[in-house]
Amino acid sequence: MPSYSRRDALKTIPALAAGLAGCASLTGRDDSLPMPTAWTADVRTPTRAVRPPSGPLLVGTESQFRDDPMVSALDPATGEERWAVTGGKGRRSPLGFDDRHAYLFSRAERATAVDYEAGERAWSTELTGVDRADPGVVQYPPAVAGDTVFVGSATEELLALDAATGEVRWRAPLQNTVFSRPLVADGRVYVGGADYFLYAFDAASGTRLWRDELAAPVTRGPTRVDDRLVTVVGSDILVRGHSGTVPFDPTALYVHATDGTLVDEQLFERTPDGGRVNWAVAVGGGVYVGQEWQLARLAPEVLDAE
Repeated sequence: MPSYSRRDALKTIPALAAGLAGCASLTGRDDSLPMPTAWTADVRTPTRAVRPPSGPLLVGTESQFRDDPMVSALDPATGEERWAVTGGKGRRSPLGFDDRHAYLFSRAERATAVDYEAGERAWSTELTGVDRADPGVVQYPPAVAGDTVFVGSATEELLALDAATGEVRWRAPLQNTVFSRPLVADGRVYVGGADYFLYAFDAASGTRLWRDELAAPVTRGPTRVDDRLVTVVGSDILVRGHSGTVPFDPTALYVHATDGTLVDEQLFERTPDGGRVNWAVAVGGGVYVGQEWQLARLAPEVLDAE
């Protein structure tokens, strides 16, 4: 039986494909959302959109097809496509950005930077040894600070890449993969691993400053409020594409000082009211916890406990 690829399917509808290329649809389509929309754009499985202060609306795609753009620039007012940059196949991460480039990683073992003013690829760097069955590089956007891009990789390392060239500046060894985005603050990089440790590294050299052993793999965080780091371990984590999750027990929430001192530990041995704890994030001076059925804000004394 002859194979029938996605590209072959598109060839059977050239007029429709041409009509959709590079344009957005106005509201009123049969498949539009059940609420008023200003515009819709044809982007397959889009990642979270970002907009640099001086740039267009940028969106990536989780699509694994080579001919789907890695990064598209859209007019925020109309949704019209300004440009698109395609690349290799393999599921891709959400976008990180600075004042010049958008950055992403893919399971095809590549790190890529796109100049979003010119609409051109700036560089692409091979990341050898990335396990495609692991979420590692594609579950979160790269962390960008100054002239460096940071990612916790399935190669059991924290990587620091030169933002201008893609050159690997340093590699810091971990003992397992990474499920969450590194946090960069005050010259340090904090990252939680599937090896049950929370780490702090010097951002310039990659020297490990401290680590603390936790009760389960770090699945969310750390996030920072003032001089406190809030980290969630356990819960569920997506491990193989969209096909399923693996639960890690126990679920717990940790509060550390930035020097590594443990301030508080909340172990959820039973499922609390509101369901399993999935994540924690610091926003505007408060810490919010997402559960299966509710959102909660932590009381200030949780961060002040000694």
